[in-house]
Amino acid sequence: MSRLLKSIYRNVRFVIYSLGKQKKCPICNASFIKFLSAGSKSHALVKYQVDGAGYRENVTCLSCSSSDRSRLLYLFLTLKHESLLNSPINLLHVASDTEFPSFFKSKKNISYFNGDLDKNLGDLELDITAMSFESNFFDLIICNHVIEQIEDELSATKELFRVLKKNGFAILQAPVSRVRNETYEDLNLNTPEQYESAYGQKDMRRMYGQDYKKRLELAGFMMQELKPNNFLSMELITRHGINPNENIFIGYK
Repeated sequence: MSRLLKSIYRNVRFVIYSLGKQKKCPICNASFIKFLSAGSKSHALVKYQVDGAGYRENVTCLSCSSSDRSRLLYLFLTLKHESLLNSPINLLHVASDTEFPSFFKSKKNISYFNGDLDKNLGDLELDITAMSFESNFFDLIICNHVIEQIEDELSATKELFRVLKKNGFAILQAPVSRVRNETYEDLNLNTPEQYESAYGQKDMRRMYGQDYKKRLELAGFMMQELKPNNFLSMELITRHGINPNENIFIGYK
C-alpha cells in the first residue's frame, strides 16, 4: 500500500471510529467506538498467558497513540497520587511511552528526567545498570516493560533502588505469565529468533513468572501488587480500554 493510500485509510478509519463514544482516552480525552487492537500473537505469549504483552483488543488510542498500559499508569497516578504530581518532585522515566513526556513536562513542579539506552529515544542516554545520579535522588521512578529486556537484571534493579528516595516509589511493569510459578530464563539463547520463540518477543531476555515480585525484592524493594479493579470500577476499566489482567507492580524504599 502506498504512503498516500495509507494516509487516506488512517484518516477514514479515524472518522469512522470517532462516530462512537463507547471508549474514552483519559490522557487526551478523545472518544471512539473502540481503540485499535495491537500486540503479538506469539505462541509463547499465548501458551503461557502472559499479561502485559501479546495481542489485545482496545489497545491504541487513535488520537494520542496511548496504549492500554499507559492509560492504566495515567489513571493510577492521577487518581491515587494527585498530591504527589502537584508537589516539587524529581521523576525518572525510563524508556518512556511517546505520549507521556509532554504530560510530565507541562507540570512546572516536576523535574523530569526521561532516559533511554538509545539516545535518540530520550532526553538522556541512560543505562540503568550504571547510572550517574546520586543516591536517594528520585521521588518517583517509572520503568515499564524494560527490566525483562536487560541481561543483568539484578544490577538494574539495584540501581533503581539506589537512586530512589526513602519513602519514594517505583512503578516497575513487566510482562508476567499467569501460569509459570517461576521465571524462565535460558542463558544459552543468544539470537532474537531464539528469544522470540522462548519468551514471546525478540527483545526479551526472560519470561517472568509469579515470582516477579520476589526478584524485585532482592534489590531491596518492598513490593506491592495492585489490580486495576482495586482502584477502578469495571465500568471505567472497560470505558478507558484498560487490560483488567495487567497488575501494577510498585516498589517502595
